Amino acid sequence: MKSNLRKITIMLCLFLILLMTTQCKKQDKAEKEDKLADLSSCEQCHREIYAEWQASMHAKAWTDVMSLSEKAALEKHEGEAGYLSCLPSSISGSLQPQEKVFKVSECSICHAPLPIQITGIGVFPSLRDKNKEEGITCIACHQDYDGAQRGQFDVQAPHKTVKDKRYTSVELCFTCHGTCPLGKQTQVEEWKESSYSKKGITCQDCHMPKIDRRIAERGGSGDLPVRKSGRHTWKGAHDEEMLRSAASIKVTIDKGKVIVKIINNGAGHSIPGAGGRAVIADTSILKKGGVEVLHKQEIFNTVNKNRIKADEIRILKYDLPITHGEVKVKLLYKLFSNLLDDQAVVMANAETTF
Repeated sequence: MKSNLRKITIMLCLFLILLMTTQCKKQDKAEKEDKLADLSSCEQCHREIYAEWQASMHAKAWTDVMSLSEKAALEKHEGEAGYLSCLPSSISGSLQPQEKVFKVSECSICHAPLPIQITGIGVFPSLRDKNKEEGITCIACHQDYDGAQRGQFDVQAPHKTVKDKRYTSVELCFTCHGTCPLGKQTQVEEWKESSYSKKGITCQDCHMPKIDRRIAERGGSGDLPVRKSGRHTWKGAHDEEMLRSAASIKVTIDKGKVIVKIINNGAGHSIPGAGGRAVIADTSILKKGGVEVLHKQEIFNTVNKNRIKADEIRILKYDLPITHGEVKVKLLYKLFSNLLDDQAVVMANAETTF
């Protein structure tokens, strides 16, 4: 009897400790959010940068169609063992057999995170409770626990500032593009293995190209200097110009075969980047008069585990079914794998006759 009573007492104590720890964590998170600056205050002095952010996918991270579709898919399957998809439910199909059960919040976190300077650079972030619709904000990237705004420059401003060299390194980007527990966001690790890393070309060099400008239009003391600062646009898979600079293709004929070379010579990471996106090599062989006699498609995505690495040349070969004709190849990019071909962006194309 005494033994059972002691066990019950121990279990109650453990439960109370767990409850108190959970409450403390909630209180700590609430306190962190209460200390956050009002996003609208950023616009008052940094109007140009704010406008760039406002038009970017960072600002739309919580509300864009891809994010909403992903959340809907995860909510549908929440609690089911192994649902690791970063795809809309119409794409993902059957569940993938994995050991861990992931919840909606684990995919949503990087779409509306608490400031990463508070939760830790290079550490998987925490989801905000408030203002999620604002997406990845200025505050999410720049504010630290003391309320200071961190950046690459040593500046005087109406608010506290701290110079932080990590704002020109991939270390900052790694927080969301390298710590995903689903293993779906691996761009920084891929970059480390590429020629871009060896040359010192960072994520910011491509996705935040530098321009000469004042980082604030008002609010500083004295004359505000013109500096080289990055555009806050983060152009990527939603930008057609960016996609067309990512890869090229070549097509040749050799010994009765069509040889298609897909060259990832413009992205510092694998293509497609992540999630439910797909790159498709679309090859048509036509006889005289433009009549198609063979049509082949190769799909590269995370599901097939065959994405094209940075600097890689992927080679495809097909037997020629005719002796004279034409070969046309298109490299298509789809934000969703189930988009129709005519909804895809043509990244590159090539053709030859034989």
